[in-house]
Amino acid sequence: MPSLRPRNITEYLQILWRRKFIIILFGAAMMVATYTAMAPIPNVYEAKSLVAITIRSGEDREVVDIQVASVNQYLLSRSNLEPIVAKYKPYDKNVDIENAIGRLRQNTNVEMKLRDYYPQFPVSFTITFKHDNPEMAMNIANELASYFSSTSEMLEKRAAEEVRVLNVSIAELEGRLKQINQQRLAKSSGNKEVIRLQRAALVASIDNLTDKEFSLNQRMSQQKRQIAEQEKMVASSPVSVGDSGKGTSAYGILLSQKAQLLAQLKDQTSQYTEKNSKVIQTRNQIAELDRQLAQYEAGGGGQPGATGFTPETRELRALQRELTNIETEIELNQRELTRKRQALSLLPPVEITAGSVVSADTGILPAVPEDPTSVDTGDEYGLMFNRLSRLSERRDSLVRLGTVKESGNSALFQVVDKAVLPQYPIAPNRLKLTLLAFALSIGIGLMAAIVIELPRLTLINDERDIQYYLGAPVVGFIPETLTPSETNRKRKLVVVRALLILLFVISLVPMLTLLFKKTQVFQLFAK
Repeated sequence: MPSLRPRNITEYLQILWRRKFIIILFGAAMMVATYTAMAPIPNVYEAKSLVAITIRSGEDREVVDIQVASVNQYLLSRSNLEPIVAKYKPYDKNVDIENAIGRLRQNTNVEMKLRDYYPQFPVSFTITFKHDNPEMAMNIANELASYFSSTSEMLEKRAAEEVRVLNVSIAELEGRLKQINQQRLAKSSGNKEVIRLQRAALVASIDNLTDKEFSLNQRMSQQKRQIAEQEKMVASSPVSVGDSGKGTSAYGILLSQKAQLLAQLKDQTSQYTEKNSKVIQTRNQIAELDRQLAQYEAGGGGQPGATGFTPETRELRALQRELTNIETEIELNQRELTRKRQALSLLPPVEITAGSVVSADTGILPAVPEDPTSVDTGDEYGLMFNRLSRLSERRDSLVRLGTVKESGNSALFQVVDKAVLPQYPIAPNRLKLTLLAFALSIGIGLMAAIVIELPRLTLINDERDIQYYLGAPVVGFIPETLTPSETNRKRKLVVVRALLILLFVISLVPMLTLLFKKTQVFQLFAK
């Protein structure tokens, strides 16, 4: 026969209805096999811990970045995960330690969040651990988070010990400097007058620096008010069409920074993987620079609140640069003031007469040194005083970093949200797996019906087949008549065929179950 007779949808539906028991039987077998294969899939629970990174000032950022990178790399190292595996035994006892550590590392995810604005640096860690036991997931997530707490305590103890050693060294240097001053005072009676003039000079310098600090603070307050007013003007000023920032110095600075970061990224990719925190941070900084450059090219200025490269915008940037200069000058003035006060405290207590306290512009002060550091730096006193200044700056830096208890600040790493016992599993999606099993059951049932019915489609079954294949009209049907022996034989044949199909379907269940377990189809969908 050249081809099958064309049939409409109604005829196909009739065929399926005639084979409905085959569809139901094979579909039930597939459903049993899929449910048997899905039953061993355990529920997966997820526990999360949030660790915040506290930073006080931008000057300590480089130190903090180094500490954060080292902690992030060491968190999933073998030396850190092996005690956790030995303590909790999260996997089968027959699993060796190396495989257990590998599975633990695979089920752990450490996500580092960066600050939203430039310059970007880490602000928090989110530690996620997955396990089929909710209590085990919670315990291990908290155990991993506790590493940050122990690291903070270790850094705190190390810094406290360093501060203690620095305090001892500073006390020894101060005692030695005072001893040298007393020896100088004992050698010459005229040295007392020199020391008096030195104290007078230092007192005058301290007064001048204090007045200068007050003046600078007033300038800074006034500058901030002008910046606030200028920002309002910039926000309300219109932008002319065609404004672009490509010709500005700020645009060139951003391009230069991007080139440096690209070179840095090239070096990092040759040493680290793509998941390294340094590589991620550098890529985020490049993305932020690209965003700012795009704003400059569009005329947005790359700054929050800027609406274009107008004279108001340029004036605002000039005011902001001036504010930065004032803040730098205040910082330098404070350092100089601290140094003068320290030098004054090291001088022997000599009474200063009213006439000795003069300003730095009088004729007396140039005749004597302003402070001990202006004495010949080759002598013992100058060297010891310079060392004392360096040790004091190091101690103040440790205190500002916030890792020492006496500073009253929180530790560098702080667990803000501990993992709690998860109530609901995150996987597998039972509804999705059930729908998949139902679709497979319907599919296997329809396939079985098609395989059984396909040979009949090429045969002549009714008057439509006769008219299509022979081209002759049908006048009437002659009913089939069978003898009793033929009827019994036909019934036996139907029963045997039904039993064979039933046996095939029953044997199909374990075969399909074994196939699904070997291929792990449902495990892949569960993930």
